Amino acid sequence: MSKKPRSNPRRKKLASAPITSAAELARRVGVHRSQVTRWIADPRWAFGSAPWSADVVAKVVRWRADNLESDIESDDEGGDADLLELKKTRLREDIRRLRAAADQSEMALTRERKELLPTDEVAACIAEVLHMVKTRLLGMSSHLSPQLDNQPASVAEELIDAHAREVLRDFSDAFDRVARELTFQPLLDTTTQQATPCLTVRHHGATDRRHS
Repeated sequence: MSKKPRSNPRRKKLASAPITSAAELARRVGVHRSQVTRWIADPRWAFGSAPWSADVVAKVVRWRADNLESDIESDDEGGDADLLELKKTRLREDIRRLRAAADQSEMALTRERKELLPTDEVAACIAEVLHMVKTRLLGMSSHLSPQLDNQPASVAEELIDAHAREVLRDFSDAFDRVARELTFQPLLDTTTQQATPCLTVRHHGATDRRHS
């Protein structure tokens, strides 16, 4: 039986680590070092010299895509029209691939910095809280009925009110617990790997969570 490769904690941290050299930038972007050297010498290069922050990877990849797009728009060389169109089609595919890679790089970096949460994790936490509230509310009649026998309306009203407040307190406590775990937005849809605007629960501190 083959052994599972062990995860390398240092490698996991590389995505958010500063980039200290052109060679490291080339490795992150997936090109040869000489290519980065040519980019830095390009008058269109807008990212300075090393060191760079980790988010420059996505910016450089998008910069490559923008340059390719400019090449397509300015390409008026003569020759066979079919070959020229084929070249443009391939360039457009490269542009789409580069922009998708930039999006993935940004999301990987953002998630590593704990600024994204999987939507399925959020949904599970919210569902747990809602299930608790539903269970408490549906059990309200069986819980209170023995206490309401032969009680005047004013006492029955107080008992129902007290129970309702208890359910709301439990709901607030449960939501506070969830809020401590779900403190970031946007959320990451694990099926599409896209950041989507979803329900976000923020933790604002004890003074904002509960009002007496």
